[in-house]
Amino acid sequence: CYSFVNDKTQQLLFKNKNKNEYLTKMSSLGEMAGNIAHEINNPLTIILGHVFKIKSAIKPETIGPSDVKKINEALEKISNTVERVGDIVNALQSISRKSVSDMEETFLKHIIKDVISISSFKLKEKKIDFTIEFDNDFKFLGDRVQASQVILNLVNNAFYASERNITPKVNIEFEENDEYGFLRIIDNGDGVKTENIDRIFEPLFSTKPIGEGTGIGLAVSSTMIKTMGGSIEYSRRGDLTYFTIKLPKFKGLESWDY
Repeated sequence: CYSFVNDKTQQLLFKNKNKNEYLTKMSSLGEMAGNIAHEINNPLTIILGHVFKIKSAIKPETIGPSDVKKINEALEKISNTVERVGDIVNALQSISRKSVSDMEETFLKHIIKDVISISSFKLKEKKIDFTIEFDNDFKFLGDRVQASQVILNLVNNAFYASERNITPKVNIEFEENDEYGFLRIIDNGDGVKTENIDRIFEPLFSTKPIGEGTGIGLAVSSTMIKTMGGSIEYSRRGDLTYFTIKLPKFKGLESWDY
């Protein structure tokens, strides 16, 4: 009887675990979808505007040199804008594709590029001073999809925290030693209240108002990074908030234990 109950309990826990993972991923995708909608609509509006300019410039009676110049300029802007849409779509596919945990050799710079593509509209909309100090070929063994979700969540949290500042600022810094890489997402928001610091990595805990906590959450983010051998840490230094992602440096499959 005990064995039967224990088996049923294990099955229920496994089912709930899968359900929670699905819900957190859908929640994350919901936030990304809102950003992507803005990102894609803006370039499409630009494309339509330049198409209108081309149509206006092309007149049956005459097309002068100045018209040709206008047409070429408009076509160049259309081409650049279409490429931008392609970058956005590729970033979305990279981050949101359905997958099981795919541990593979991953370049951190590729993930940063994806996150920037998705976040660029919010940066312009909120007028956030966003700087990146990252020019590195650092690699780690991990799940690119999950790592992208974690970094996107931390960056969005930084945007949310800093936008209440008169001059909102968010910065991404990176450094490494022989064993680890340290990616820091820094903002000039108010930081986490002292009484909440010990709870920020608890499941379902959020300091955001109802309806605004749509990311995957720090608890899930922390769990994802731990499966890659890393960690996430919070700290407050002066007027700045730091969330630091620590990841083991990939040195080849022979250095990993299975």
